Amino acid sequence: MAEILAEAGYDVRIGGRSLEKAKRFAARIGAEGVCLDVHDPTGWDAALDGTGMVVVCIDLPGDALPRRVLASGLRYVDISADDRILAAIERLGPVAQEHGGRALLSVGLAPGLTNMMANAVAQRVGVPQEICIAVMLGAGDSHGAAATDWMIAELAQLNGQPRVFKFARDQHPRKTWPMGFADQHVLTRAMPGVRVRTYFALDNRLLTTCLMSAGAALARLVWLRPVLRRALMTVRIGSPRTAIAVTATGSGTQAVARFEGSEEAKLTALIAARAAVLLMTGTVEPGVHHLGPVLGLHDFVDLFEPGALNLEIHGQAETTG
Repeated sequence: MAEILAEAGYDVRIGGRSLEKAKRFAARIGAEGVCLDVHDPTGWDAALDGTGMVVVCIDLPGDALPRRVLASGLRYVDISADDRILAAIERLGPVAQEHGGRALLSVGLAPGLTNMMANAVAQRVGVPQEICIAVMLGAGDSHGAAATDWMIAELAQLNGQPRVFKFARDQHPRKTWPMGFADQHVLTRAMPGVRVRTYFALDNRLLTTCLMSAGAALARLVWLRPVLRRALMTVRIGSPRTAIAVTATGSGTQAVARFEGSEEAKLTALIAARAAVLLMTGTVEPGVHHLGPVLGLHDFVDLFEPGALNLEIHGQAETTG
C-alpha cells in the first residue's frame, strides 16, 4: 500500500519500532523512515509532526494511538481485520467529531469490499432480513503471518453448519464454513435486526474439507499450532484466486453480488490505498466510518478487471464493473 501511495506522488513516511528497519524499507520506495512504536506513546508526537494521515497495518494493542491521531484532528485508516480493534476505534467517534478527526475502518477485502457489497445488495432488497457473505481465498496464494494466526484461532473455535454458495466462475455451488470475519460484526452493529453471517472456503475443495476437519482438530491442540502455522504458510496447492459472493434476502426479494479477482494481499493494498486517497482528498465528515456507508463500490470499481463485480436482482444481471 505504501508503495502505491508513493508511486502516486504522495509524501509517505514508514513508521516502525526499529528506526533502522523503517528507513531501510522506506528507501526502497523513496519514502522517509521514522520511529513509531505503538507501545510507546512518548515518541508519537515526533512521528506525527507534519503528518496529515496515519495508516495502521498491524493489529494494535488498544485504542491509544488512534485516539491520539483523532484528537489531533488528523485522518486515520486502519487495515485491521480484528473486530475487537475495530469496535474499540468505533467508540472514538465522539473524540473524532469534537476535534475534526476522520477515520476509515474496514478498508481491505474482508472486511472492506465485503462490507460495500453487503450494503449494495441490502439497498436493492429494501429492508433486508438476512445477509450472507461467502469468501473464498486461493490455497496457492501467499498469506501473511497475522492472517494465518487469525485463521488458526478461528479454526480452534470452529462451530456451525456449512452452507453452499455459488461463486461467479464455478459451475456448481461449493461448501463453505462459518468464520468470525469482522465484516459480519460491523454490519450487525450497523443494521440492527438483520442476520449477518460470513462463510469461508479455499479454492481447492479437498483442502477446504481437510482444513475444516483435521486443521480444526490440530488448531485446538495448542502445542501443535506451530506445525499447522508452518503448513498453512508454506503449502501452495491451488491458485491465487479470490472470490466473494454476498446475498441479501428480504420481502420476497433476493439480491446477489459476486466478485472475482486474484491475489488477496494485492487487492487489499489497492482498496486500502484508494480509501486513504479518498479520505485525504474527499468530503468524508469528521467521525469514525466504515467502508459502505460513506464510500461505496462506485468509488473502487475501476480498480478491478472489467466484469469482476456483478449484481443480480430477480435473476436480472447488473454488471457494475
